Amino acid sequence: MSGFVAFGGARTTPRHEDVAAAPVSSWAPLHRRVFFALWIAALASNLGTWMQNVGAAWLMTSLSKSPLMVSLIQTASSLPIFLLALPGGALADIVDRRRLLIFSQLWMMFAAGALGILTLLGLTTEWTVLGLSFMLGIGSALNAPAWQAIIPEILVARAARTRHHAIHCEGKSSSQCIRSLTLTPRRMLVVSSPW
Repeated sequence: MSGFVAFGGARTTPRHEDVAAAPVSSWAPLHRRVFFALWIAALASNLGTWMQNVGAAWLMTSLSKSPLMVSLIQTASSLPIFLLALPGGALADIVDRRRLLIFSQLWMMFAAGALGILTLLGLTTEWTVLGLSFMLGIGSALNAPAWQAIIPEILVARAARTRHHAIHCEGKSSSQCIRSLTLTPRRMLVVSSPW
């Protein structure tokens, strides 16, 4: 009973002492090529999503002066996520996640490309912008659960998953900062322009 302490638990003995592990960098998950490539792709995708959200709302203000139509842009982007998050998660568990990610990214690329081409041709209407924003929301609703589900497959260790979460949040924050830096000067030019 030499190792027992009444209220403090067991004393450590030489054979039970924890071996000091070498500290691991928070950026360690980026050393895996697959994760690094996915992280860069997610950063670019998040940046594009934020830019599309701002651009669609801005485009709607030029198409319609109704505050309701402008606010419906956010609804069209968010409603599919609200409606399809659970089915999207179930789908991510049933089908090949890699193919689901590729499909959802191609879906969003098609919707964003269609909106861009229609805008350049001057053929956009309020309902076109709303419909294509809704399609982008559907792509996001399918993409997010599959993305979150593949991380444990890529990063096996729990510590690596924790670090991934920190890096993923950093990527989302970085995309928001880049969006603000690129769009704020343009907004200032539009507000201060004489025409």
